Amino acid sequence: MRLFLAVAMLTVVVAAPAAAADQPALVRARAAYNAGDYDAAITLAEDAQKQKADADQAALVAVRARLERYRLAGTTADLAGAHSALRSIARQRLRPREQAELLVAQGLALYLGGSYGGAAEVFDAVLPRAAALSLDDRDRLL
Repeated sequence: MRLFLAVAMLTVVVAAPAAAADQPALVRARAAYNAGDYDAAITLAEDAQKQKADADQAALVAVRARLERYRLAGTTADLAGAHSALRSIARQRLRPREQAELLVAQGLALYLGGSYGGAAEVFDAVLPRAAALSLDDRDRLL
């Protein structure tokens, strides 16, 4: 019985990292973003953008990670990269929740770039969609 339990535990320990590696890059990019690992989120999102079906969703994750990295470090290249990538995202290919996240990212990019009036207009547009956002995103929006 002990041998069986040891083999079962070893199988779980070995299989867990393999299962994580088998996840699509977009899933891993979102997980890295949620964990606050913005460098990894950007790298994984850029990898996920190579998959046509995930390109817009992955670009959104990369934008949000760049905006957070800019907010923390003030690197202008992150803000410029976020602005550039925002223009490439096709809103119609996003799910409703992601469309709300896109609006939050657009508003945040404007705000961080000093366009406070434009940011306020975008945030006003996203308020009716706030129910689609996570609690953290709603708090950030408010």
